[in-house]
Amino acid sequence: MPRKVCEMFSDATYANSSELASLLRLPILRTLSTGFLFLTLTLSFAGCSQNDANHSADGLVDIDGIETDDVENSKPAQDADESVPEHPSRLAKFETEPAPIPLKQPVNRVSSTIPRPAADPAEEVFQRLIDARKNSNPTDWEQSERELEQLGKSAVPVLVKGLQSPDVDMRELATMWLVRLGPEAENIENDLASVLDDESDFVRVNAASALSHLPDHADRVIPILTQLLEHPEFSVKITAATALGNAGELASSAVPALAASLQGEEDLQLAVLSTLSRIGPAAESALPSIATLWQTTSSEMVKASAEEAYRTIQGESK
Repeated sequence: MPRKVCEMFSDATYANSSELASLLRLPILRTLSTGFLFLTLTLSFAGCSQNDANHSADGLVDIDGIETDDVENSKPAQDADESVPEHPSRLAKFETEPAPIPLKQPVNRVSSTIPRPAADPAEEVFQRLIDARKNSNPTDWEQSERELEQLGKSAVPVLVKGLQSPDVDMRELATMWLVRLGPEAENIENDLASVLDDESDFVRVNAASALSHLPDHADRVIPILTQLLEHPEFSVKITAATALGNAGELASSAVPALAASLQGEEDLQLAVLSTLSRIGPAAESALPSIATLWQTTSSEMVKASAEEAYRTIQGESK
């Protein structure tokens, strides 16, 4: 519908609406006339609104709002299958929104100016040794042991630091290796003494073993090693038995427990016999047990060791 006709129709509709409104005062015509009136008004306004939108969209209204009838300047109609945006203003807004600015990558200025300290070789080797134990990897374990032996004294600070670790594996391996390094691990008595009451029996036996040759620590070490002779783990028992020999006569209080251990495994018997020989005459109370083992054992090695221990203790006691 052309705009002028639509406007005329709209004016006529507004004019007739007052007349129709007067007709509504009649009770009989109120219902029918109401529906007719709203239908007429709705169709009129819809037509005008649609034509206004089409004229604006097609560019047929100039900047002063005057309609142009130039058909040649009008845009061709859209095909039925082409999608026309219902709200052109939204599309324009979308097209004019600025693109997001990409974030710059952060620059690590600290690492570029301050070099990282070189890693301690002993710390790396010790950590690989711990990982090999936890992962049950014998190949890495043997390789790490060889490297740690080569490092020797330079590995002591790392091992001493490991004594205070919350990781029980680290504490056990640290004490074990401090014992293995022996004289190379100097001035660490106080560090080892601090773990004599550790919750791990492996830490306690290794720390006590390392301190067993120092008379100043005998009062604490000998009772710990004597108690550990009855430990269910064989490695703990044999370590304790061997370490007691380092104390010599100072380990005489452990002789009864050592004599009882002669009933154990062959390797334990050999370790105990050696320790009793080193204790010397103070181990005289163990002679009956040594004689019994000497006469009853089927192992030639144990028989020879028992005879030597017996003669040594008896000979020195005369």
